[in-house]
Amino acid sequence: MESIPELVDDLVRLILLKLPIKSLIKFRSVSKSWKYIISNNTFIYELYSNNSLALSEGKDDDTPSFLTVHRHLTPNVDKYFSLLSLFRTDGRLNSRIDEVFHIPYITNKSPDCPLIYPAGFGIHCLFEFSSGKVALWNLAIKELKALPLSPFKAEYSDGQYHYGFAHVSFKDGIFSYKVGKMTTRWDEEDSVFWLTIELYSSIDDSWKVLRDCRRLKVGGDTGTFHNWIFSGANLNDTFHCLNWLCAEDPHIFTFDMGTGEFGRFELPNFVKHDSRYEICFSLLTKFDEKFLCLLLYWNNEEEINVDVWVMLEYGIAASWTKKSTTGPIINLDPIEVLGISKRAGVLFLDMEKGLSFCRLGSQKLGLGHQNSDKFHQVVENKESLVSFSGTSDSRKKL
Repeated sequence: MESIPELVDDLVRLILLKLPIKSLIKFRSVSKSWKYIISNNTFIYELYSNNSLALSEGKDDDTPSFLTVHRHLTPNVDKYFSLLSLFRTDGRLNSRIDEVFHIPYITNKSPDCPLIYPAGFGIHCLFEFSSGKVALWNLAIKELKALPLSPFKAEYSDGQYHYGFAHVSFKDGIFSYKVGKMTTRWDEEDSVFWLTIELYSSIDDSWKVLRDCRRLKVGGDTGTFHNWIFSGANLNDTFHCLNWLCAEDPHIFTFDMGTGEFGRFELPNFVKHDSRYEICFSLLTKFDEKFLCLLLYWNNEEEINVDVWVMLEYGIAASWTKKSTTGPIINLDPIEVLGISKRAGVLFLDMEKGLSFCRLGSQKLGLGHQNSDKFHQVVENKESLVSFSGTSDSRKKL
């Protein structure tokens, strides 16, 4: 027969699992027993899983929030991040910036803007390619962990393209993560790019390098808004990357972070044959955390549109299904596609006036934030209690 204290702990645990992250952070200082429960890895995993399910089913009433990265147009002025939230006023969707973050870790005078990559479990990975710096960031509990610099130093030049990815996993009561840095090398003789991946694992706290591990053909326009050229998403413990370096053969290449093996997924077939679609301005992301999603940018004279396509059956090209078209938006200048939120039902765009958003399938734009600072990314912010300093059911640190 269970003792009364054990029953009390079980009851407390069930109650705590229903509370928001902000309350749990405060309750860690209420008692040692509560702190032990809240700091337990299995509790943290269950809490995040429950919250994610509630979000997916539309049962969560919290205001959706998004992490954005800015780059000020004035030289040598701090790059910074902000926490953006959406809310309704008189039936209209509006936005506000709730908090601004200046992170000393990011080099102020670096020529590139940091990349945010959502690694899962509420963790964001920050990449600064010119310095080689990589850090993991949990915004909810205000923890940032700088990773050791990779010993495989790739020579940085303006002619290179970069990207990064990261994945947090949970197994046997332990949170672990892998981080990848991608760099291209131009092969003048064969007129191709070679891809090198530097891969970090928290299991052995070390980097390894996969040098010239994939050949990337080139052809057509390779213009990009960023000093990185790709966009990508994690799904099924695999990194997926939209590769459009060759206009005649745009596709998604996959990288299994466990085995190191590459694969390939095809895009909707019409993309290769319809010159209106500009894949270099398009984005690969996720829809509802379950499906790969393409935000396909296309224009018709002075009108810009964004199609939302979802791969309903993993890896099956024939399962690409069009969900909606946002537009037409009349605009003389390019519009940068920054991201999508299925939960909020909006698409984020960056225009000359600043951040804009619109309902999926709508052509009506809402002004999210107007200033002289460039919005480079918008990623959905999900809170968790995953700590980089270790937790009570595991001696192993992230």
